[in-house]
Amino acid sequence: MAFELVESFETTGGASSITISGIPTDARHLFLEMQLRSNQNTSQNECYMTFNSSAQSYYQKRLNVTSSTSVNYYSQTNDTNLNIRQIGSTYSDEFTQSTMYIYDYGTSRFKTYEFWHSEMYAGSTGQLRIGSGTWYETAPITSITLTDPSSTFASGVSINLYKIY
Repeated sequence: MAFELVESFETTGGASSITISGIPTDARHLFLEMQLRSNQNTSQNECYMTFNSSAQSYYQKRLNVTSSTSVNYYSQTNDTNLNIRQIGSTYSDEFTQSTMYIYDYGTSRFKTYEFWHSEMYAGSTGQLRIGSGTWYETAPITSITLTDPSSTFASGVSINLYKIY
């Protein structure tokens, strides 16, 4: 298995969405590495992801959340985006670490994905979110958009996208 960097960037802040477009479909899988933080300064903020700017009800995921005291299970079905959940905020001056594998992204099959997401709440409570899901669309993935629906992304957000052969 070989990884090839497709795109790498760091934000200077102020954008409410980040799009990686023109993703070539000549590899088998995608790997996405994200360090996220919102400019929201009162609480953690959610982050949404879409593929190919699709707002159809094609996203589904299963999620396990672990904290210091419990493990919870959540389900998201027939939604118009993939909710990555909480991202770090300037309130706590923390970044959230996320990684995602997207399998068979260039094929005409439904796309499956799995992700790991670690977050911290105001320096005291951490959570690990582990999930998987399916994008019920057969088009190859050629763009990925992240959206901060309540604020803008903070300076220093970094994203690396790799193709896996």
